[in-house]
Amino acid sequence: MAKKFQGKIEDVPVLGEFLLSNVKKDINDFRSFSSVFTPDYLTGIETKINLCKELISSSSVTKELKTVTRQLYSKSKGLRVKLNVLEGYLKLGANDLDVTVEDAGLKNVRNDITRCNTEGLASNMQKVITVVKRNQPALEAKGLRPEMISDIESQIGEISALNVKQNDLISKRNRLTKQNIELFNDLWESLQPVVKTAKAIYRGVDDVKLKDYTIAQLLKRINATRKKEKDEQSI
Repeated sequence: MAKKFQGKIEDVPVLGEFLLSNVKKDINDFRSFSSVFTPDYLTGIETKINLCKELISSSSVTKELKTVTRQLYSKSKGLRVKLNVLEGYLKLGANDLDVTVEDAGLKNVRNDITRCNTEGLASNMQKVITVVKRNQPALEAKGLRPEMISDIESQIGEISALNVKQNDLISKRNRLTKQNIELFNDLWESLQPVVKTAKAIYRGVDDVKLKDYTIAQLLKRINATRKKEKDEQSI
């Protein structure tokens, strides 16, 4: 069955929560417009939201995905200190290197860590290691230990493996969730009268309040919140 909703499948119950919360705050406006918006009507939507949330959160795949993601961010974050040390040796040996310190690629790796871009992190870190190995005699003369290079390579290998596992789990979770696509479609369709009624009530009257019922605006809020949480995990 094809999906009928906008956004990702996990966005649907979140959208539902936003819309339901807004309707409850503005219930007098909705009831003045139509008698459809009874307590039972709102309870029905809430029941569907909770069912969809349960399908997503109770999955053992989802729990494993959270663990892998947490490990991935932790190991990526752990590279920052090692990058600082590595940069120190590059600066000490700057006059003997075949590249400038700025061109060694450290900035790209730091940006990847900040953005939680693990694919880019592994690729760009490998470029840094290539530069280091190419200039290893000069750097060892400044105090760099070969074990540090091996340690970083090992950590990059772990990050790459976790990234592959994360992608596999995301695909598996999506497959499992899509088996229940009918329930998410049903919730989405139940939310449409709320969206359409809000447009009829607030369009041209209260543009600020209308945004609280505009799907595109709500999806932006959801994505912004997820990005903030992701950034906080990577710090």
